[in-house]
Amino acid sequence: MIVLAFDTSGTACSVAVADVGHGEPGIAPGIAQSREVVRGHAEALMPMVADVMAEAGLRFDALDLIAVTVGPGLFTGLRAGIAAARGLALATGVPCVGVSAFAALAATCRRDGPSADVETLAVCIDSRRADIFVQAFDPAGTAIDAAAAVLPSALAQRLPAGPVAVAGSAADPAQHALIAAGRTARLLPVRSVCPRALIRLAAAAWQNDSALPPQPLYLREPDTGPSADAAPTCRPL
Repeated sequence: MIVLAFDTSGTACSVAVADVGHGEPGIAPGIAQSREVVRGHAEALMPMVADVMAEAGLRFDALDLIAVTVGPGLFTGLRAGIAAARGLALATGVPCVGVSAFAALAATCRRDGPSADVETLAVCIDSRRADIFVQAFDPAGTAIDAAAAVLPSALAQRLPAGPVAVAGSAADPAQHALIAAGRTARLLPVRSVCPRALIRLAAAAWQNDSALPPQPLYLREPDTGPSADAAPTCRPL
């Protein structure tokens, strides 16, 4: 199965393509690019996708699956990535799936960093507000609670007893809050999603029919909404 995946949920813009099956002659086992992009995900993403596909020697009609992180994360980055994934899927007829940023970061911890082999893993994402987006995983990488927006002062009470490993863009304040509450908290170096880990996670979810739709995952109501004022009356000329 040849999968194209990208993540635009945080300050990194990452793209990878890989064959997660037995492979075919001439197809690279995995090509990836990642760069820091605080703003401008929409401008950076598609040239990176084109570069990765060209380096792998693949046409878009060779893909079996397109995967994208659906959040939570940066509002503009998320929507840029999801729109690109859905547009490519529409143009090529290739299925498109979503993966939560929490699950993708947990998979990245198991692939790229010192793993949380005995601790609960708390994936903590910066909400750009006073709270932290958090979800806990067991050492096997299975979510053990629902994702939520939690104030740092309430984080220790939310997580299971015992030592905790912390990763994600809000890992530093989360670790400080846990230590202040008397918890043992180990900081992992993972702050952004590895697109190769995202590929394997998406392929497994697609095969066992547990993938998310490619729609934004929000954990709070939007800060703005429709105006409560009456709609203006249009008078004929």
